[in-house]
Amino acid sequence: MIELYEPEGRLVVGVGRLRDLSSLGFRFEGTLRLQVGEMYRARVRLQKNLLLEVPIKVAWVRGKGLEHAYGMEFSGISKADFEKMERWVKKGKV
Repeated sequence: MIELYEPEGRLVVGVGRLRDLSSLGFRFEGTLRLQVGEMYRARVRLQKNLLLEVPIKVAWVRGKGLEHAYGMEFSGISKADFEKMERWVKKGKV
């Protein structure tokens, strides 16, 4: 699950489904209308008790019916969140 917020992290912009995750960013799907270059803050729920909160930039958008796929690029991830994500990815969860 992905939750997108305005860059300051106060207002929820929307939610989507996580489809892929790497050290550079992630891909998700949802019904939002995002534009390339826009900046957001994402809360990425990897498991019930494992949450990452990272600043991101929309890298690409692909239409797919009512839903769209989005490539999101990390724009500064904390070392602690990066290490949590790397451990989770190495377990083969994505």
